[in-house]
Amino acid sequence: MSDYISREKAINALGEQPLNWNDSYASITERAMWEEHKAAIENIPSENVKPVVYGKWGHLGADEWFCTACGHVITTDGSWEKPEKKYCEECGADMRGEQK
Repeated sequence: MSDYISREKAINALGEQPLNWNDSYASITERAMWEEHKAAIENIPSENVKPVVYGKWGHLGADEWFCTACGHVITTDGSWEKPEKKYCEECGADMRGEQK
């Protein structure tokens, strides 16, 4: 399974680009490596992903429940038990709890 990360956070993880570089071989090499790593991160193709939205079933009373993410209301056909649906049928929110 792929991991999806923020390009901005990956570039920030490289650290700040040093401003006090001199013309020494080590400094030139460090600058070239920093710029090479930054360019590599910037050139990774983006993926078409959708962020996961989390919600919970809120109880309106009797057999009516709502999605805390979008407000969509469902009924449990006379049962006052919390719905067992894992996802909101309206917005797709994951109703199994917050990401840990």
